[in-house]
Amino acid sequence: MEDMSDWELVNDEGFVYKRKKRTPISSSIPVAVAVAVADPAVELKETRKRRRIALVKLKDKYQHELVLWQHLSNSLISIPNHTLNHPSIINQQQHHHHHPTIHSLPSHSSLFLSHLLSQVEAQEAIIRDFSQLCEVAESLCSVHEEKAKQQFIDLPVWRSPRELMTSLCED
Repeated sequence: MEDMSDWELVNDEGFVYKRKKRTPISSSIPVAVAVAVADPAVELKETRKRRRIALVKLKDKYQHELVLWQHLSNSLISIPNHTLNHPSIINQQQHHHHHPTIHSLPSHSSLFLSHLLSQVEAQEAIIRDFSQLCEVAESLCSVHEEKAKQQFIDLPVWRSPRELMTSLCED
């Protein structure tokens, strides 16, 4: 017959049973610390410490997200400035380029064509900038979606039953 010291008596909210003694999960935690955790003051301190760590992580996450949104906002603000400055540069470049088809036409038509060409190039720059902004917005959405998924993965349902009961009692 097995030694009775290998067994422990457990009272789980009125349900009393015997089970084999468990070895500590982490051998780095001394037994005295494990017993001290049962102290409500120490447990409260540990809970506050965990909550503080969670809040610091949440703060860092929001600060990172704010930086991304500020970058996106600054990019949107710079688009009108970029397009206002861009046609004048294009017009200067167009005057330096010699296109035989433009010079063979009357001067009024060539000015009109060069103006249209500069508008098309400015529109191309706007579209390129806008597509970059769309990529940034898409990456922000995917990060937000991953965080939302992670919240469901981190639910206490996936942990041990004791941790589930503890988290339900805390709320």
